[in-house]
Amino acid sequence: MAKTITLNPINPTTFELQDYSNQDDNLIVNFQIEPTFDPLQNYISYFIYNLNNEIIYSNEVGFSGWSFLDGQVYLDPQSDLEKAGYDIGNYNSLYVFLNNEASSSIFNKFYIDQISSDRTEIRLNTTQIANSDVVNGATALINKIQTTPGVYFDFYLNFGQNRFIIANNALLDTTNPNDPTVLIKLYEPLPLNFNLKDECWIVTQVAEPAAYNINIVEVFQPIDENIYLKGPNLNLQVKDQINNSTNYADYASLSSSSFSTGSNNLQYQVNSILAERGVEVNVDYSDYDNFIYFSSALTRLENFYYKLQLIEEYSYSASLSNLAGSSAQIVTSKNIWEAKINEIITTFDGYDYFLYYESGSTSWPKTNSTYPYNNASTTSVAGITFIQSQSVVAGEYDENNNNALINAIPSYLREDDANAQYELFIEMLGEMFDNIWIYYQDVTEKWNADNRLQYGVSKDIVADVLRDLGLKIYQSSFGSADLYTALLGVTPSGSDFPFPYMTGSLPTPTGFEYITNSVSASNAVVPLEDIEKGTYKRLYHNLPMLLKKKGTTVGIQDLITTYGIPSTILRVAEFGGKDKDESND
Repeated sequence: MAKTITLNPINPTTFELQDYSNQDDNLIVNFQIEPTFDPLQNYISYFIYNLNNEIIYSNEVGFSGWSFLDGQVYLDPQSDLEKAGYDIGNYNSLYVFLNNEASSSIFNKFYIDQISSDRTEIRLNTTQIANSDVVNGATALINKIQTTPGVYFDFYLNFGQNRFIIANNALLDTTNPNDPTVLIKLYEPLPLNFNLKDECWIVTQVAEPAAYNINIVEVFQPIDENIYLKGPNLNLQVKDQINNSTNYADYASLSSSSFSTGSNNLQYQVNSILAERGVEVNVDYSDYDNFIYFSSALTRLENFYYKLQLIEEYSYSASLSNLAGSSAQIVTSKNIWEAKINEIITTFDGYDYFLYYESGSTSWPKTNSTYPYNNASTTSVAGITFIQSQSVVAGEYDENNNNALINAIPSYLREDDANAQYELFIEMLGEMFDNIWIYYQDVTEKWNADNRLQYGVSKDIVADVLRDLGLKIYQSSFGSADLYTALLGVTPSGSDFPFPYMTGSLPTPTGFEYITNSVSASNAVVPLEDIEKGTYKRLYHNLPMLLKKKGTTVGIQDLITTYGIPSTILRVAEFGGKDKDESND
């Protein structure tokens, strides 16, 4: 059983008790005031209507199903409807954005003390609001009416349940200092269903209401009762040629949340790798000649600098969300900021990824010397020095790059500063063509049998090249423990493999013996999947020799060496045949 959900915005005036007539709308001076919502003072009243325009659920002041980001209010009508208990059916929901006025609220109300004969003027009194608050609140409201630009200043008498009466003017009556009252001028005569002693509070609308129609329908999927024959077991004939199956796992189990968030969050790097849709070609991003042909090196460097500034800003905002208590009126969702950071990093191109995650003289400066690296701040001395020096290098490259797409623009257009945005657009097009160009450049690398992982044929297609040449290769489950050790070469906590298993932070697999003292010729971190792909690269490099000596002792020894197994561990012995010593014939 599934659900089909249809959500459409509708006209919120459908649910209003009063509205201005068309004639009055034409008389009102068109003076636009930008709506503003202050989450510290304003609030949202939420109502659910059935199709007969009857309120079946209301939350006047306690509605919290909204978020506030970059000056915008974000709503989720479907979630709000389901949280209210209406998960099936057709409903209309209404959001009204309000601000309390004249020291009144749903907890401190006025009541109607007097009604004029034509019912267009009423006197409000109160037993719930202090006299001083009545005077101060009414005075503040009158000042708003007199100082707000435009012909009319709208405010409303809120009788609850989305019953708003339009009012156009107010007057404070302090004839009796011990009993101040407020005189209200109404836009239309007070409806007959409102009488003396009815309670209300005064509000203003800080933004136009929003309304939605939500139709949630259950879809019952038919049950397939057919009996199907079991398919063939294709693994029988190649049982000894495939690797043993690993345990079933989903993305959540392959990932891990046992790391702290930050600018170099390992999960962002994993997500960036998983977001790549194409084959990873070998590009040396330390030299602009290798990847910039149509675009601008300086613009791409400046774009990365801007992205890094955004990541720092969002990381700071995410850290502030931890300071908000449960009683705070605004709780900024940390997930929103982390999603923004993740969106930037997962859309990195190859040059952005190199600058952000690699360490070297041509990548963004790092504050540590071991992986995972921490990027220096954009405002740090190292960061400012790098962007200044690298900008000079990039600018000189652009001046000498006659293939840049920007050169196709007539000079009179480039000399006009008003066309800066157009030039930026052309440079972005050049970057798109550059990403295609590097793949065209890499086509001939298919036959480059360089055994190094980052040179020659791409490590992502070397297995297919070997199969095309008729070589049977076997996969390994060595790199399928989790996404981090497989793709990055470190554990989710950032440690070198396999020490977290030994310290107990991760369950220890059985059948393994770990060496605690690692010995390496370099400090480079090697992802586990690269170990398998590195073996394929060595097979491709040595393929002519392996085929030439196939079936001989030397051929087997060469194959063992190609897999990285020392001859002292796996020895080859021959049996059978005629002994060269003929003395015992």
